[in-house]
Amino acid sequence: MTERTITVAAIQASYGPDMKANIAKTEGFIREAAKKGARVILPSELFQGIYFPTRQDPKWFATAYP
Repeated sequence: MTERTITVAAIQASYGPDMKANIAKTEGFIREAAKKGARVILPSELFQGIYFPTRQDPKWFATAYP
C-alpha cells in the first residue's frame, strides 16, 4: 500500500439562532480550509443552529433541520 498525506481540517466556532448565518459562516470556513489544501473537512456538530438542550422542550422543535 502506498502512503500519502491527507490534510484534514476541523471547524469549531460559535453559532447563534440564525440558521442561514450559521451555514454561511461554516461555508466560509470550509472554503478557506479547502483553499489551504484540506481534503477532509469536519464541521462542528449541529452547526446549523445553537446546540440543543439536554431535555426535550417543544420550543426547540422548530429549530430542527431535516
